[in-house]
Amino acid sequence: MIKIVLHCTASSGSKDPHYGDRGCLYFEYKKMADTEVQLHGFGGFIDGNEKEKFLEACANADIIIIDAWNHPPDDSWIHSSNHDPYKSMANIAKEIKKVNPFAHLFADLMEGIREVEVHKYARPINHWVDKKAMQIAFESAKKKAKIKEKGDEMKKLLIVDDDKANQQMAQEQFLGRYDLAVASSFSEAKDIIMNNDIDIDIIMTDIMMPGEDAGQGASGMEYVGELIPVGLVIALLAIQSNIPEIFIVSDTGHHDHPIIWAMDSLRNGNKIKCIYRAKQVGEEWIKDWKTVLEEK
Repeated sequence: MIKIVLHCTASSGSKDPHYGDRGCLYFEYKKMADTEVQLHGFGGFIDGNEKEKFLEACANADIIIIDAWNHPPDDSWIHSSNHDPYKSMANIAKEIKKVNPFAHLFADLMEGIREVEVHKYARPINHWVDKKAMQIAFESAKKKAKIKEKGDEMKKLLIVDDDKANQQMAQEQFLGRYDLAVASSFSEAKDIIMNNDIDIDIIMTDIMMPGEDAGQGASGMEYVGELIPVGLVIALLAIQSNIPEIFIVSDTGHHDHPIIWAMDSLRNGNKIKCIYRAKQVGEEWIKDWKTVLEEK
């Protein structure tokens, strides 16, 4: 059975004829998944007790589909600076990633809006039934269920990369092979690595990723958004958390950047394996994650 949690601000929740537990979307998902589906529908403003119920449902879900914004039922928020519906939903998406980083998390793209806050954590979809995006999620959930039925478990693999093309390549290459979690920033990766309830078997991390606001005053703000080697710290956190296999994977040529060149000293016989592997897709060079694991 595939467990799906769906939230739409404009719906009335579980009894909604379109988004609810037995609404039109339930039958669409059941048909697409080609297996038994359990849909838990949420509607309206997610806050307080409703937020706790929502996160509890997300903790056990295979697929989570959320609205891109979250606002109170009245219109007071429109004239107030105290509530930003995009940031509100982004914060909830961040909490979802903490309670269930291995779920497939999607968010409504909001027609005409290319980037909103929530898309930092959730993969954008163009429609509530985005067949191209969701087929991978359905197939992955089915394969994971079959393995569990045999009493076995998939190895848990954490991919850390801020590039969406590299994230998508990982999802495609590891379909049904690993229980996959994807983190797009240092703070996201840290939350997963330091979570005592999650035992990661393998971590594969980018090196150069955008810096984040360190929360230490204005002096640190100049580094926000700049590419810095936070992947090194992620690898050290992985050692501290006793993650058995740690890979630093670069898509930069070995001598194109000083930090990549410096990583050569860690390549042989150490717990951290530093590898450069990429494949050309169209005009882009994208990380070939699967080849890295096959060559380990």
